[in-house]
Amino acid sequence: MKKFILFYFIVQSIFGYSQITFDFQSPDTYLQTIKISNSITKYCNNYFFNPITEFNIYNLDGSIYKTILLPQKPYDTSNIHIVDFITSSLFDNDPTNIEYLAQYEVINAGSFFYLTQVIREDGTILLNEQNASPSPGPSCSSYSSVFSTEDGAKLKLWYNIAGVQYTKVFSLPGEVPTNTSNDQSGFFNAPLIYPNPNNGSFSIKPQLADGESGTMDLFSTNGRFIKSYKLSGYNNHFSEQELFEGLYLVNFRLGKKSSTSKMIIKNN
Repeated sequence: MKKFILFYFIVQSIFGYSQITFDFQSPDTYLQTIKISNSITKYCNNYFFNPITEFNIYNLDGSIYKTILLPQKPYDTSNIHIVDFITSSLFDNDPTNIEYLAQYEVINAGSFFYLTQVIREDGTILLNEQNASPSPGPSCSSYSSVFSTEDGAKLKLWYNIAGVQYTKVFSLPGEVPTNTSNDQSGFFNAPLIYPNPNNGSFSIKPQLADGESGTMDLFSTNGRFIKSYKLSGYNNHFSEQELFEGLYLVNFRLGKKSSTSKMIIKNN
């Protein structure tokens, strides 16, 4: 009998399988995996075009590690576009603080521009760059805004001021945690909407490959779905004269990837 039991456990050890175990369930639709240092992995609820005042960082068991309060908006008409590069080792030399890059979209006096800030968890602004974006736009299919070099960690920002475009490169005091980069696995650069603002007649340049097709969903700023459009090829034109003046959210979907932008309707 003892030999049989021993034989049974030997067989189980050879042919048995480890079980998949459940960690936790989160109310957040999309949890981003982040490396706040080389030895610490966390989760974060990822936000795109949401009127947030804070975001959560979670431990691997789903418990809240920290709740980060965003500082006062730089403009009353600004909204968070992206919160990214959440680390404790990249933007300063204090490992006890979380820092992150925040990109705002600003509509001010009828003009639209991006503003990029590097912010410490206590609200200190470490970098403030107007007309700057960590994304070069739809003409570039892949990029890395934060990267390591033999001269240390770097940050690239792209600028567009009255049609004049250029790039700035900044040296960072910390180091890039292993496997930390723009999490582009589920996102791609938003196609170009032009003109923007427009009177309801606009074109979309998705720059899709031959045979590729995408979808564009139009939403009000309070999240109400308005209409869906099919995208293909290099240029798509639409005329929606019944749209009221105001700001709209535009979500682009290409397979499992998505990206979001904004469009302004002005009738005059």
